[in-house]
Amino acid sequence: QFEGGARLLDWQHLTGTEQVQALLVTYRTAAAPLAAGPACICLAAHMRSNRLLAAALGCATALRLPWRRPARQPLPPAPQIFTPDDSRPVVLFDGECNLCNRGVNLLLDRDRCDADERGNLRVAALQSGVGRALCARLPPSEYARAVDEETGAYKSIVVAGAREAWVGSAAVLKIGRQLRGPLGWLAALGSAVPRRVLDPIYGFVSRRRKLWFGESDQCRVWDDDWEQRFVDDAVLRGDPG
Repeated sequence: QFEGGARLLDWQHLTGTEQVQALLVTYRTAAAPLAAGPACICLAAHMRSNRLLAAALGCATALRLPWRRPARQPLPPAPQIFTPDDSRPVVLFDGECNLCNRGVNLLLDRDRCDADERGNLRVAALQSGVGRALCARLPPSEYARAVDEETGAYKSIVVAGAREAWVGSAAVLKIGRQLRGPLGWLAALGSAVPRRVLDPIYGFVSRRRKLWFGESDQCRVWDDDWEQRFVDDAVLRGDPG
């Protein structure tokens, strides 16, 4: 069984990406962590395709035991941004970074839109009032990873949810799992890699992103469904539009 007791028979009706994500859920939710790896491999044997990839993922999750993260404390509520009508996570990006702008454009184009027809994720610039308000909710250790406390420069992309946030490589993987196609597969597979391996790689690129890709003096992101995808500072004043 996996993900709350779904039958093994249902496994064959999942898409490839959903099968990989189910393997990850099996590992993360297993009552006995040591049993998660064999469980993933058992499920992988029932996949109709990409069995080697799934088996490798099962082995990787079994070996990931030393890097299991402790449960996070819920973040303070932000009722103006996360409402009953719209609680989608918000991707906070550096609006002055060309690489970040390109990444957000990719997100808008490739969003799976399976959890919400408006898009699984919303976006806002770190420099905006919404961005500053959501960053202020981060625990001190996470805030220090996202913002340089001396200069105020932004060091990392952030995905802010109603009660949880992701910073650095965790944010990239969180975004990737919401995308269609190969990027979603890569993100699902990358979730089995320890953060202490991925975070230094992310930091290396992040420190050089403006040198390599340049910067602009304003955000260059646009989408036809702007009102559905971008969180405007007006919400902080109680104006949903």
